[in-house]
Amino acid sequence: MGNLNMFQAYMKKPEEKKIVNKKIIGYTRVSSKEQSKNYSIGEQEKEIQEFAKRNNYELIDIIGGTYESASGDFTRKEFKRLYDEIKKSRNKPYGIAIKFINRFSRTGAGAITIVHELVEKLGVNLIETSTGLDTTNLKDRATIYHKLLEAMEENQERLERTIPGMKAFLKTGNWLGSAPFGYTIYGTRVNDYSRLQPQQKMVINDKGRILQKAWQWKLQGERDSTILKKMAEFGLVIRKQKLSAIWRRPAYCAISTNSLLDEPQIGNWEPMVTVDEFFRVQKLLNPTKGGTYDTDT
Repeated sequence: MGNLNMFQAYMKKPEEKKIVNKKIIGYTRVSSKEQSKNYSIGEQEKEIQEFAKRNNYELIDIIGGTYESASGDFTRKEFKRLYDEIKKSRNKPYGIAIKFINRFSRTGAGAITIVHELVEKLGVNLIETSTGLDTTNLKDRATIYHKLLEAMEENQERLERTIPGMKAFLKTGNWLGSAPFGYTIYGTRVNDYSRLQPQQKMVINDKGRILQKAWQWKLQGERDSTILKKMAEFGLVIRKQKLSAIWRRPAYCAISTNSLLDEPQIGNWEPMVTVDEFFRVQKLLNPTKGGTYDTDT
């Protein structure tokens, strides 16, 4: 065959891919209020800014900056804003920069589908600034997909560890989550340290006392429009949609219907109305069906 080196000059060289678009958007997120207070968001933003500077990217925006649950992607307002802005943008950025992939999503296959759409259909890449992984590289992309699956597994394992404790907490008559409008929570699971105490206590606050009057006005047959005016005279102004939702929440007669419970649970807090009064209001709201109510989540 002769010397193959003679054919070296005919070898085709791989084309170097030059990145013309240097614009990136940063995304930050934490999954709890506690993390948002311990400078985690600030650290993520600083990391993204320094990454952009080191690699000569133009950082056009940082979206997020708050705590949002990892349970669903498009239920997160900031994540949806990021996605919608990129999708409607005529001049797409080169990529989305995020410190850790698990901050982007913990939905596993759902997250991979979103990243695939961003990369293949919109031409927008995902970059992990802590490692330099970038979906333009196929090997990096596979690693990022693997990390997204790992994040989902970690989230599921965390839930499996915490859900039994949350259920036990609810079954002893405690409230889980933000307090219903008109109540203030004291206990161990609070973000305001002035309300920190060993045992949970949920009490009716000043707004709640006005709302308690509203329940009685409703029982007397007053229209919501009239009730809203009366409440405003006492200094409490709320939207009619909010008042309508309040009438349908069993929490106001000290009953928890949290989705983690197998059956309704009597709560340890002071009710604004009795159970009988609650169902009388339901009957007023829906005379033909005897009333309906919303569950607490």
